Amino acid sequence: MDPLWRLSFSPGSSRPIVRDEWAFAGGMRLGGLLNAAALIHPAAIVQNCYVVANLDHACRQFYAAYGIGSFLGGGEILLDHHVYRGEPAPPVRLRGVFVQTGDLNIELVQVLWDGPSAFKEMFPAGPPVGFHHAAMF
Repeated sequence: MDPLWRLSFSPGSSRPIVRDEWAFAGGMRLGGLLNAAALIHPAAIVQNCYVVANLDHACRQFYAAYGIGSFLGGGEILLDHHVYRGEPAPPVRLRGVFVQTGDLNIELVQVLWDGPSAFKEMFPAGPPVGFHHAAMF
């Protein structure tokens, strides 16, 4: 059965309590009251990824604009066993680098092939250039 949750607050408390009606975890029935904090973990953005047209040029631009570097990586990567929209797809070739700035990791990716991929699909009107994703932990 699908889980059914009711969110409530204990009198005098600002911490939400979840009462589960049909909640299952690992095949075992959970019963009674659960602390909502155990279900919803606070997360922070730890990485931003940008797709760029020219990786070397983008590294220089990021350094000039934000003063961040050195970038790690830069070699060609083959994402084989690629699945696109639920179907097996040809491998995706790309180059990528990473740089850490404070608590945030920046990833720059240059796509090296014209086939279908999530990198290309985000930018249908032109070359794949722009913000691609954020990672949270």
